Amino acid sequence: MELIERAEQLGALMTRFDQCVAGRGGVALIKGSLSVGKTAFLHDFHESVRRAGATLLTATGARTEQGLRLGLMRQLFAHVNMPSATADRVGEVLEGRPPEPSAPAGEGPYLWRDVYSMATLSQAVLELSHQAPIVLSVDDVHFGDVESLETLLYLQRRVSSARVLLVLTVWERSRTGNALFRAEVTRHPHMGVRLAPLSPSAVEELVAKRVGAMSACDEQLDHYALTHGNPLLLQALIEDQIAGLTRARPGPREAASWPTFVQAVSTCMHRWDPELLSVARGYAILGGSATPRQVAQLVDVQAELVEESMKILAAAGLADAWGALHSAIATAVQGDIEPAHRTALHARAAELCYESGAQPLVTARHLIAADQVVGPWGIKALRAGAEHALVDDDLALATRCLTLALRECEDESERISINTTLGRVEWLTNPSSATVRLSAMYREAPDRPVNPREGVAIVRSLLWQGEVAAANQVFEKFRDRLDELDPQALGSLRFTALLVYGGPGRGLPPEIHRQQPAGLPATLRGGGVLDTPLAKATTSETVRAAEHILTSSPLDDGTLEALAHGLLALIKGDEAPRAVGLCDSLLQDSARRGATTWQTVFGSIRADLALRLGDLPGAIRFADAALQRIDACGPATLVGYPLGVLVQAHSAVGDHDQAAEALRRVVPENMFDTVFGLGYLHARGHHRLKTGRLLEAIHDIQTCGKLAKEWGVDVPAFLPWRTELALAHLTFGHRDAAHRLLSEQLSLATCTDARSRGLTLRLLAECGDPRHRTRLLKKSVKLLELAGDRFELFRSLADLGRTYEEMGELDQARSIARRAKQEAPAWHAARQQQSGVGQPARAEQAAAEAPLLSEAEHRVATLAAQGYTNREIGRKLYITVSTVEQHLTRVYRKLKVSRRTDLPQAAQSGLVFGGGLPAGS
Repeated sequence: MELIERAEQLGALMTRFDQCVAGRGGVALIKGSLSVGKTAFLHDFHESVRRAGATLLTATGARTEQGLRLGLMRQLFAHVNMPSATADRVGEVLEGRPPEPSAPAGEGPYLWRDVYSMATLSQAVLELSHQAPIVLSVDDVHFGDVESLETLLYLQRRVSSARVLLVLTVWERSRTGNALFRAEVTRHPHMGVRLAPLSPSAVEELVAKRVGAMSACDEQLDHYALTHGNPLLLQALIEDQIAGLTRARPGPREAASWPTFVQAVSTCMHRWDPELLSVARGYAILGGSATPRQVAQLVDVQAELVEESMKILAAAGLADAWGALHSAIATAVQGDIEPAHRTALHARAAELCYESGAQPLVTARHLIAADQVVGPWGIKALRAGAEHALVDDDLALATRCLTLALRECEDESERISINTTLGRVEWLTNPSSATVRLSAMYREAPDRPVNPREGVAIVRSLLWQGEVAAANQVFEKFRDRLDELDPQALGSLRFTALLVYGGPGRGLPPEIHRQQPAGLPATLRGGGVLDTPLAKATTSETVRAAEHILTSSPLDDGTLEALAHGLLALIKGDEAPRAVGLCDSLLQDSARRGATTWQTVFGSIRADLALRLGDLPGAIRFADAALQRIDACGPATLVGYPLGVLVQAHSAVGDHDQAAEALRRVVPENMFDTVFGLGYLHARGHHRLKTGRLLEAIHDIQTCGKLAKEWGVDVPAFLPWRTELALAHLTFGHRDAAHRLLSEQLSLATCTDARSRGLTLRLLAECGDPRHRTRLLKKSVKLLELAGDRFELFRSLADLGRTYEEMGELDQARSIARRAKQEAPAWHAARQQQSGVGQPARAEQAAAEAPLLSEAEHRVATLAAQGYTNREIGRKLYITVSTVEQHLTRVYRKLKVSRRTDLPQAAQSGLVFGGGLPAGS
C-alpha cells in the first residue's frame, strides 16, 4: 500500500531511532483507529531501519493466539542469530524448560519461573544490542499473550541506556487487550505517534498518482466522501476504479458491485472488537437516523458501547461525525450479513420503528427487506408506506409495499381494497397488467357489489384497453351511487370516456356527463367548455379554460385525462406553440416520477404538436418513443395516435418505405372503436393515397369520415379527412366534387382553427377558378404563418410561387421563392435525416431554387423516374395517357430536362417542393 501524508510521523520515528543508535533506547507507541495504515506505516519504518544497519525483530499479535504462552516472543526470536549459550537459554524459556529455582520452594517457584523467563529474554535482546542497534517491532500488540506483554514491560524498564527501540502499534479506543499493559507502557517515558485518516488533499494526491487523468464518469466518484480518508478503503476503491468497475454514479447498488471495496469494508469490520461489527450492522440496517438506543435494542448490546463503537467508526472514516454510515459502506456491511440473520434484523427493525412512531416508509422498507409481516400492524404499515411512496413518486416502492401486503393479508374486504390500490399504481407503469388485475377482481366475483371508488379504477383501465363492454358491466354496479364519488374521481371517469371514445354516449352511458357532484370545478362540469373538446367549437373561452387547467392542476392519476384534454383544446384553438411548452413540462414531470403511462399519453400529444408545427424529425422521434413505451406496457388503444403521426411524418419527408413499415405493425382490433383508431385510418388513407393505392385510400378515408360524423368528432382540426378525399377526386379529375368537399370543410373549421383553414384553402386553390388562385394561396400563407406550421407554410409558398410563375409574374415568383427558401432547410434536413443520404451542397441549393411541381405533376414524375410507361402510370393513377403526357411535358419544362432518363436525379429537386403531406394532412 502506497503511503502518503505520513512523512512527518516517519521522520519523528526515525529521529527516535537515531537516539537509540546513540545509546538512548525507549518505546514508541503507534496509535490509530482501525485500518488507518498502521501496519503499512510500520513496514515502511522497517525498510528504513534495515537500510540503517539495525537488527529487526518483528511480531504480529492475533486474536486467535492470545492464549499461546510467549507467542509474541516466539515470533521475535524465530530468526535471530545469537551466541549458542544465549540461544540455549532462550530456547529453554520458549520451550517451557527453565532451570529449577535456587530459592526454597515456599517462596513461589511459579513466580520465580516467570521472572526468570522475562529476565532471560530481555537479557538476550540487550546482548544483541551490543552488536547492532535493535528494533523490536510488534504490530497489534493488544492481541499479545500475557507472558509476552509482561516481558515487553520488563524490557521497557531496562532499555533507557541501551541501543534498543521497542516499536508497538495499538488500536486507539479498543477494549481488546490487557488494560494493565497499556497503563504500564504509557506510565513510563515513551514516544507517541498517532496516525489519522488522510486529509482531502492527500486523497486527491493519491488518486492523481494512481489513476491519473479521470474521465467524465470517474469525476463523479467522490473518493473522500466514500472513504473519509481511510487508506484501506481508498486503495480498494482505486483498485476497483482502475479495473473499470466504478463507472456508474456511486449508490447502494453500484457499491455492491465493487468487489475490492466491499472486501475492504468487511476486513475493517471483522478485525476490530466483535461488538463493533454488531453495531455497524445495526446502523447499516436502521440507517443514519437511528439512535444509539435503537441500535442497542436491535443488536442486543449496551447503548454506551454503541456510542463508543460509532466514535471508533467515525475516527476511522467509516462513518460521519453524526454516526451515519455512507450508503456504499452500509451496503457492503449489509451484504456481509448471513441472509437469515439479515432477515431477522429487518423484521426486528420494523417492529422497533413502528413502536417508536417512525415514518411509515421507514417501517415499510424494513418489512419489505424482511419479506414478511411480523405483526397485526404490518398490513397497516405497508399500506401507509405505499401512500407515502406515491407522494414521493416512488412507484416501484409503492408496488412492493402493496404486493407484500396483498400476499400476507387474510381479510377479504381489505384484500379487495389493497388490490384496487395496487391496480391504480400499476396503471401508471403497466396499464395492461393493471387491467388484468382490476378486471379479474370483477370476473372472480361477478355478484359482489362494487365500491364506486374501486369501480372508477376498474372502468378507467378497461376503457383505455378498449374493453367497453366489460367497462359498462362494471359501471352498472355503481351507476346509482355516482353521488358518492369525489369530484376528481368522477371527472377522471368522464374525461377518459371523452378522450378515448369521443362525444357523450360513447364508452359510457350519457348520464356520466350529466352527473354534477358538489364541489366539481366549473371547467370540469358536464356542461363545461372542455366537456367535449373533440366535438364543440373552440372559442377563446375554451382556450382560457384549457390554460387554466394546465397551469393550475397538478399532474396526478386523477387529472391525467383532464390535462390531456386541455392540450387538445389548445391544439384545436391554434395554440400549438403555447401547448408545446406545457406538454414538455408535463413530459418532464412524468419522466421524473417514473410514470410510463403518463409519458406515453403526453409523448403522443407532443409528437402531434411537432407534426403540426412542421418539426418532422421531432414528430418521428416523439412518436417512436411513445410507441416503444406502448410496446413495453402502454395502453393498447392509444397506439393509433403516435402511429398515425409517425406515418404522416415519414410520408412528409418522402420516406414511404418507413411509413409502410410502420403500418405493418399489428394493432388491436378494438383500437378502431376509439378516436385513436380514426387518426390511424386517416394516416393510412393518406399513405395509400400518396403511393397510388387509390381505392384502398378512398375506403380508409370514407370510413374515417363516416365514423367521425357518427361519433360527433367531425372536427377538421383533428381529422381533415375531406382534404384527403378531395385529393383522390382531383386524381380522377373530379374538380367539382373536390371543391364541394373542401368548401364543406372550410365551413366546419372554426375561426380559431387557422391551420385547418390554411390547408383547406391551399387545396381549394388547386381545384378552383385559376383567377382566384393567388388570393386563396395568399390567405393560406397568412393562416399557416399564424398557426406556426413552417412545413405547410413552405408548401403554400411553393404553390404561390408556382402560380406566379405560370402567370408570367416572374418578379413575384422570385420573391416568393426566396421566402420559401427560408423555410426549406428544416424540411430538407428532415428529408435527408430520414433517407440517410446526404446530398452535396450544390444539389441542396438546386433543390431550393428548382421550379415547383404540382401534386399531380409530382406523382407522375415520380412514377416516370421509377421506369413506369405512360400507360402504366395512367392505370396506377386512374388518369388517361393523354393526361400523363401533358403532366410530363410540364415536368420536363420546369425541371429543364429533355428526356425521361434525366428524371431520376431531376425529380429529387421536384420532391423537395412537390413531395410530402397532402394539403389536408
